[in-house]
Amino acid sequence: MAKNINYRCLNCGGDLAWNAELQSWKCEYCDSTFTLEQLEKAGKAEVHEESIEKGQEVTGAEKTTDGTSKASGSTLVEYTCSYCGAKIITDATTAATFCAYCQNPIVISEKLVGDFAPDKVIPFAKEKKTVMMEYKKFVKKPLTPKLFFEQNTVEKLTGVYIPFFLYDMKEAGSVNVRGTRVSTWRDSKNIYTKTDEFQCEITGSMEYSHVPVDSSSKTDDAAMDSIEPFRFTDMKDFSPAYLAGYLAERYDEEEEDMQKRAEERIHNTTRQRMLAEAPAYDSASILGDQLQTSVKQRTYVLLPTWILNTKYKDKEYLFAMNGQTGKFVGNLPIDIGKLLMYGGGTFIASFAVIWGIARLIFG
Repeated sequence: MAKNINYRCLNCGGDLAWNAELQSWKCEYCDSTFTLEQLEKAGKAEVHEESIEKGQEVTGAEKTTDGTSKASGSTLVEYTCSYCGAKIITDATTAATFCAYCQNPIVISEKLVGDFAPDKVIPFAKEKKTVMMEYKKFVKKPLTPKLFFEQNTVEKLTGVYIPFFLYDMKEAGSVNVRGTRVSTWRDSKNIYTKTDEFQCEITGSMEYSHVPVDSSSKTDDAAMDSIEPFRFTDMKDFSPAYLAGYLAERYDEEEEDMQKRAEERIHNTTRQRMLAEAPAYDSASILGDQLQTSVKQRTYVLLPTWILNTKYKDKEYLFAMNGQTGKFVGNLPIDIGKLLMYGGGTFIASFAVIWGIARLIFG
């Protein structure tokens, strides 16, 4: 049996979910709001734990509760909603979801134990209606296909807690620098140029705090990098209560691969900072480096994102927003039909103007 943690209103017993605008838990029925301290003091996080029956793992192209299709061969897990009895099919790495039929928030506690228990979380600060408005502004372009404007597409915007590891690291060593100084002079006939070349070694060390690395294989690393930075001063100690009403993933990347990405992120920064300490050459470049990286601390966190994946003409298009700051990244296709109509209309209008001017000049 898996545990389906439900948080209930202290006044009416209705479902509670994290409200990004109010930064508290809000009842969907009586609009009461509560802090985490109030819920924990009342024991609602424990009293209202409900068991949900875990079914067999299945493979194949199935619809998950967020409306997305998983490709054939991916591992899915079937649960039974303890609230309405509906079958819930979700990815094996999903730690929080909701029932597509009764909208009951589901936090699957078995996915959040041991090594998979997050240390920290940044709660959502951008609510869905705000994200929908920003998305509509983003797609409001003359050549955007109609599909991206349709309400049922906009409604698929989903709040997802993405697993990240934050690395505190130190990098120390040296870089070998090639520098040049150029001098010029002239006589009555010629201009002369002399280039002197130098080599030097710059040594030093740098410390880095909270270098983020996306640790879910299902998310696009470049997109997650693009919606940074997050304000890590807003991190809270993890509680499953923050996940109520949102989707959440647990990490599934190998530790070695995650650390390698963190090292790659800081390596170029260290090189450039050391290069900046080189003497005042006219030009300078790095010939090589001898840098050693050590990890001082690694923190497992869940970070808030809003994600919409849309398929248009067999190609995937992504919109992703930082659920804390509102920074977003996205790509859009061009509707060829609209482009031809727009181009044709522009040609006709231009031709009409030219024809009118010619009539005025030549009669």
